[in-house]
Amino acid sequence: MKPKKWHGQAKELYYKEGRNISEIEVIIGVTRQTISKFLQESNSAAFEAEKEKRKKDTEERTKESKKQSKINYQAKQLGITPEEYEIYKFQRLTLKDELRQQHEDDVVALSSHGMSKSISNRELTYYRSAYKQTKSGNYRRLYATKDGAVIPELGLPRVIPRRL
Repeated sequence: MKPKKWHGQAKELYYKEGRNISEIEVIIGVTRQTISKFLQESNSAAFEAEKEKRKKDTEERTKESKKQSKINYQAKQLGITPEEYEIYKFQRLTLKDELRQQHEDDVVALSSHGMSKSISNRELTYYRSAYKQTKSGNYRRLYATKDGAVIPELGLPRVIPRRL
């Protein structure tokens, strides 16, 4: 192939400046198909390597963009800023520990093996009215007591597994 004056410019724009073929088309004034064919034929190994490099870069940018979009969505759902959500993610671990401790306390309170000394009879009556024991032995939180009082969901686990 006889070198034309735009060949060197196309290589420089594609490999050194990192421009895409559509941008090169506008700058040089040659069709994308011609530029693409020239770049492939002039050095196919370098062209494929550059193509793979750009593909990986695009995948990384897309992955990061999706991650940020997910953070923004989760933060919006919680009514906080994305920066506050980052802090919230790390605080959730301590929240899980607190809920696990609360769960263990509830299991002890509802257990038929004995009553915890820290729970009064009145509290135990409340727990027993808030939960119903299933056939498998688990305790399932009710939506309302037999008297019609609504049971708040906050702080009470939905299901307490049977104590072995």
